[in-house]
Amino acid sequence: MLARSVQSMTSPLSAAGVVFDRTPLDYLAYLAAIGADPSGEAGTAGLRAAFAGLDLLIVTPVTAEIERVLPAAEMHVLRSRVNDALLDLVYDDPLSAWESIPVLELSGSLDGRLAAVLAALGQAVSWPGVNARMSCREAF
Repeated sequence: MLARSVQSMTSPLSAAGVVFDRTPLDYLAYLAAIGADPSGEAGTAGLRAAFAGLDLLIVTPVTAEIERVLPAAEMHVLRSRVNDALLDLVYDDPLSAWESIPVLELSGSLDGRLAAVLAALGQAVSWPGVNARMSCREAF
């Protein structure tokens, strides 16, 4: 799954405006959560190529508010470990593969997340009730 994720992000078929729901970081976080060394599981060159085309890395950590809306976790401890591993990977970047990509951590209210993402991307918001001038910092 890790290799396929890298492949999909480096595919020449990837056009501008593509949003990836998952990146190789998710799979690396699962590996780290079970005790594997992510740096030994992935080729750094492939990861750098996969992340090179990204404009923004959006991270949605599991918070108390998210726990209320997500289905109950069958493996709550694993969900928590993966969440922690993902945040460590994003901010520490032990593979030096995504260090130049801006990170938007969506950990605030669910209602303001669309506006925060669009603001981070510099796009106008045209949805009722969403303030187009809201910055990421104001939203969270």
